[in-house]
Amino acid sequence: MNRRTFLKLASACALTLGDDAMPTPARSAPAPASAKTASLTLTAAQRANAVRNAARYAWARAEQEAALHAAQPWLDRSDDTLWNLIASQELPRS
Repeated sequence: MNRRTFLKLASACALTLGDDAMPTPARSAPAPASAKTASLTLTAAQRANAVRNAARYAWARAEQEAALHAAQPWLDRSDDTLWNLIASQELPRS
C-alpha cells in the first residue's frame, strides 16, 4: 500500500469514526505534550456531514465500510510496528 492510499484511508476512518471510536493500540510511552489532538485536514462540520451522509445514503455507508475494511490491517498493528516502517533519516533521498 502506498503512502497516498494509506493517508486516504486514515482520513476516511477519521471522518467516519472520529477519535472516540478509533481503536488505539497500547502505547509504550505517554504521548508528548505536542501530540496532535484534532484533524488538521478536515473540519468538525465536514466530519459531521460525512457521518450524516453515511447514516442517510447507501453509497456513503458503502464508502465508509470500504474504508474501514481497507484500514483494518493498519489499525491492527502496534505503534512500534508502524514506527519501524518509517525509513531512517540516514537513507539517501533523491
